Amino acid sequence: MTTLEQIKQPLTEEWIRYEQYMRMALTNTNKNINDILTYVLVNRGKGVRPALVLLMAKIHSATVELDERAYQAAMLVELVHNASLIHDDVVDQSFVRHGKKSLMGQFGSHISIVIGDMILATAFLSSMKSGYYDLNTYVVEAVNRLCEGELLQDEQTKTLGMTREAYYDIICRKTASLFAISAGAGALAVHAADEQVKKAWQIGYNIGMAFQIKDDILDFAPESQTGKPSCGDLREHKITLPLLTVLEKSSDEERAEILALVRRADEDEECVTKLCEIIDAQGGKEMASQVMNEFIDAAHALVAEYPESPCKESLRLLCDFIGGRTL
Repeated sequence: MTTLEQIKQPLTEEWIRYEQYMRMALTNTNKNINDILTYVLVNRGKGVRPALVLLMAKIHSATVELDERAYQAAMLVELVHNASLIHDDVVDQSFVRHGKKSLMGQFGSHISIVIGDMILATAFLSSMKSGYYDLNTYVVEAVNRLCEGELLQDEQTKTLGMTREAYYDIICRKTASLFAISAGAGALAVHAADEQVKKAWQIGYNIGMAFQIKDDILDFAPESQTGKPSCGDLREHKITLPLLTVLEKSSDEERAEILALVRRADEDEECVTKLCEIIDAQGGKEMASQVMNEFIDAAHALVAEYPESPCKESLRLLCDFIGGRTL
């Protein structure tokens, strides 16, 4: 099983410096505020997005050492990502993340909203002060798309009219856009040519689409494995790919019965159990995995075009990590 430590192996020195940037960004002279920011810093996720930034920067860099632009880009996408997670947990009333209390669970919704806003402000203030306006503009686009994705998903949970096209659009905006921006920002940070930035963006897009589909599959895994409640999407009336693939091959009558179960999933646990049984019987998770692997294969094909290097190998490993992760 591929690990993040293996993926980050070519980034030993760069990761140390990146962490210094993150610590400086999430530090405050007020003790109470600093304690909250430290909680965010210590309980961050896997660091896949900043690793993608730095790998793409190194693979496109003509020099041995990366300069400040690359670290600013990595910090910027990670701050944006963490702010979005904090806000998501408030919206979804999620008290647990990665098996630990979320910021929402530890400090409540009011502080979480303000801290999320503060982290976003910190990200953009830092990039504006640095003068890297191209990087700032590039990453801000992802923030806009994240918000659009959340609103589109909210619309779908009300109508339950999810289609494959709508699903792809939502997960592109909510998840894949920031992966794409991370990869593209890495290339942009070292002044890669436009076509190289676009190629990096496409690799990040494919990785991000696969990442979210894998997340949607893992939502059906037990809480003991993932650290978050099982079937949370169903209880929020979210139709993700494992269920969508079943709906696509269902008759009108079967579809109506399934959607009736989804509508009651937040108040009747038997509906959740029944939906899981239907998805298992119809192979919904397996069909979703096939789609995920198509995106992973597309990312692999683009990565294969780079000259051999430790960073190229790490990008290969990252693609495999996305598909093989269990939490």
